[in-house]
Amino acid sequence: MFGAKALALQPRTQTSLAGSCFKVPQAVEVGLLRSELLAAFTAARFQKKLHELERARTLSSDPSYRAAFRKLVRKEQGQVIPRYGFDASESGVEQMLAAFEAFKEDPDIYVNSIAIKEALGQTKPSSPRLSDSFPRKVASVDCKDFVIQLLRAQLVAFSHPAFQKSIRALKLKAADSEEGFYHLAGRAQLALTVQRLILPRFGFEATREGVQSMIMHCAPYANEPEVAILFDGVNTRLGMTHAACRRFRDMARSLAASRPQA
Repeated sequence: MFGAKALALQPRTQTSLAGSCFKVPQAVEVGLLRSELLAAFTAARFQKKLHELERARTLSSDPSYRAAFRKLVRKEQGQVIPRYGFDASESGVEQMLAAFEAFKEDPDIYVNSIAIKEALGQTKPSSPRLSDSFPRKVASVDCKDFVIQLLRAQLVAFSHPAFQKSIRALKLKAADSEEGFYHLAGRAQLALTVQRLILPRFGFEATREGVQSMIMHCAPYANEPEVAILFDGVNTRLGMTHAACRRFRDMARSLAASRPQA
């Protein structure tokens, strides 16, 4: 038994396509690394350069764009990944991606991955800054795909470093966290400063009532795996623990189920 336990505690290693072995980080390290990358990719300086590349782009398959995009991304990665034991090189990035693969089922890392893809423009745009094509009437888009876009837009916005700094400040002021920050003074007002820019693009009012309506619109889909991950991801970015996220999702579903059918 002691032998098996000792073996389980040994650092795991993995071989990259380049043939070298490296230590596979723990989930918390991967989460921190991805959070740093997200902060780098959502920074105003990076986004400005990315938008400049997009404006200069001629074709979707433009090789010069792909090369410039890769160079821009690699520069940011090269400044972050050495702090986590990866070389600032193509092989280092390859090893980092292999390490990420080991935790692809982790909810937090999955959500972070979506946010990074959004920041890099690798998914269909769901941020109101990037698209003006969202439907104005909620009744015409009562479907899971719409809910996913709505939650993704908020996830990306709430993941911004400045917003996260404000959430941390609210949590520091809180009396205690016994309920996993299910209640947090000042959070609703802070969140609304972001949501008022997003909700109108999805047909909701930029008010507290609009937020409540949005939650009720999402709630019937809250047990769908992808929606549940995004739902909890948004609330995690709003400072809730995993237990509080589940409690909030269950509460929203209960309220939605108790409402009479239209």
